[in-house]
Amino acid sequence: MARFLSGIFQPATDYELAGWLFLKGLAQVYLAAFLSLAVQIEGLAGANGILPFHELLEEGFARHGYAAWLLLPNLFWINSSDMAENNLLNRWFR
Repeated sequence: MARFLSGIFQPATDYELAGWLFLKGLAQVYLAAFLSLAVQIEGLAGANGILPFHELLEEGFARHGYAAWLLLPNLFWINSSDMAENNLLNRWFR
């Protein structure tokens, strides 16, 4: 049974290069997205941004109480200041 299950998840040798290239390309897309977010986070979700995190979290808590922690899971429940947003993203890229 273990031999059968391990065989299911082994890629065919013909597709190893294609799978490797796909994963590397996907990683580059994610890197570009997060680098872009690091530059734009303050304007998007900062105190004077398009959708400030602190207002979103306050509204969620007002509507749903403590269930909002499960409905809107993120680290910004602890601190949603501009400095916290910038620090979180900067730590990812060090």
